[in-house]
Amino acid sequence: MSVRRLFFVFWLGASLTQTAEGMVNPFSFQVDGVDFGQATTPDEKADWAKLVDKGMDKMEAARYILDRKN
Repeated sequence: MSVRRLFFVFWLGASLTQTAEGMVNPFSFQVDGVDFGQATTPDEKADWAKLVDKGMDKMEAARYILDRKN
């Protein structure tokens, strides 16, 4: 197997793994060093989704929810 083909297979596997992981938990992202998925309740996640649906930026909405919590 050529190096180019081996690299492609590795890259494809890594890409598919990251895609699958991202699909598992859409709330798993960092906001100012805090894992939003672990730091929020289901109700807070629902509030975040409503803000995003209304057009607010995802990170801005997450900061708003976390600031409101503190």
